[in-house]
Amino acid sequence: MADEKDNLDDLRQQVDDVDARLQSLLMERASIVERIARHKGKGPVTRPGREAQVLRRIVERHSGSFPLRGMLRIWREIISSSSLIQGHFDVAYFCGDVGPILRSITRDHYGTLAGLIPCGSAAQVLQHVSESPHVIGVLPFPQLEEQDSWWQALARSGSDVPKIIARLPFGSMASGEDKVEALAISRVKPEASGEDTSFLVVETHEQISRSGLRDLLQKAGLEVLSLRSYLESGGSTLSLLEVEGFVTEADKAFDALNALEDGRIGQCWFLGAAAVPLTANAIEKKPAGKGKQK
Repeated sequence: MADEKDNLDDLRQQVDDVDARLQSLLMERASIVERIARHKGKGPVTRPGREAQVLRRIVERHSGSFPLRGMLRIWREIISSSSLIQGHFDVAYFCGDVGPILRSITRDHYGTLAGLIPCGSAAQVLQHVSESPHVIGVLPFPQLEEQDSWWQALARSGSDVPKIIARLPFGSMASGEDKVEALAISRVKPEASGEDTSFLVVETHEQISRSGLRDLLQKAGLEVLSLRSYLESGGSTLSLLEVEGFVTEADKAFDALNALEDGRIGQCWFLGAAAVPLTANAIEKKPAGKGKQK
């Protein structure tokens, strides 16, 4: 009996030793982050593309009995705390019909220390983001044929126009939240993560079927994943497209779309891009003790 107690005490001491090493490593990480902040000066404190890469690596190398959901939750807090070391940021989120769930998704992604700004309308979220480069906005994912949706306000040119930078939830999600999705917007320039989708708005001057519009976009080299339309009063139609890959105004496919000799196509706008999220099913099915997830 005494031997069992001694063994248990020894195991607990080993856990304490691991805790101390973990804390030391986190403090060392924070010191490196401070040096990064000094090096890049007034650059953005959040980098969604790199954050997605970090979390994907966590999934790829994970093994053992520690729940992967818990590991992702820990790393989201590490990432968010590291961002706050580099500079302050707030998150304005829409607290309408899905407000409680959207708040939970926002808090889960941006951490317990990030300042949250509840907004009663999408217009308020857009205003907060437009007025400050230190505010991230979180808005509901646009629905099909949704009238007067917030994304129309991003269909314009200008260096200060907010862009879509992330799709939430990315990975560490609470039960039931996988049915609600959101998009994060910011004045920070979107960056590629290696596995992304992009959001474009295309103006058409006459009625075009969904399949017809998809065909036109395919001619430009764009693979459409989803299409959401809105009929303007002037007779033109604005369509929000989610396309495969990281496609910006500088992309050849974007140029090809603008160069199509088709009088039905008007202006095109790049609304932003987001890393493809880790789905709840993919996280649950990650086998313990195995290597890279297929």
